[in-house]
Amino acid sequence: MLIHSHLNNLPLPMPKYLISVIFLVFCSINLISAQSLDFFREDLVFKLNRESLSVEGEYYFRNLTPAKVERSLFYPFPQDDDHGNVVWFAAWPTDEPDSSVVLRKRKEGGNFHAVFPPYSQRAYFIGYTQELKSGHARYILTTTLQWKKPFELANYKLWVPLGIQIDSLSYPPDKIDTVKEYVIYNWSKTNFMPDRDFEAWFR
Repeated sequence: MLIHSHLNNLPLPMPKYLISVIFLVFCSINLISAQSLDFFREDLVFKLNRESLSVEGEYYFRNLTPAKVERSLFYPFPQDDDHGNVVWFAAWPTDEPDSSVVLRKRKEGGNFHAVFPPYSQRAYFIGYTQELKSGHARYILTTTLQWKKPFELANYKLWVPLGIQIDSLSYPPDKIDTVKEYVIYNWSKTNFMPDRDFEAWFR
């Protein structure tokens, strides 16, 4: 799930009236940002094995304004005792598949540069692979709340090798298929505002 980058904290104390002004400007920036860019859909594929979880998919945005919008968007990675290093992170606009817009990758997440022409709709491919330390894998969904509106459409597929048994999923699947050596769990949701992350427990 994607969230807007935040402004850095100011290091020095300052008068209360100035703090109030800065707070109002900060709120205005966040309001303008929320109104100008609409994150309305994601189509994702999760690939699970005993060592890692890979996530790949397309994230869809609309620019609702007559001006070009540029954002540094932050893509968070799970950070807990069950999850290890992110060994791969990539991002590019789907209409420019040979480009890379990754700005940096850190332990807690990655930043990428996104550009949206006036009154446009644009999708970005984003993918990552994260090492797992136990039989628990998580993809962060709940940051959708920061966009203040549900997905119009969200599609998810979880590919699991036949040798891995799924004990529990945080969202019950809509359909389960078997293709060669894989079990594929499928979800398709409309007007979807996640109230929990996507999680799988397995052995």
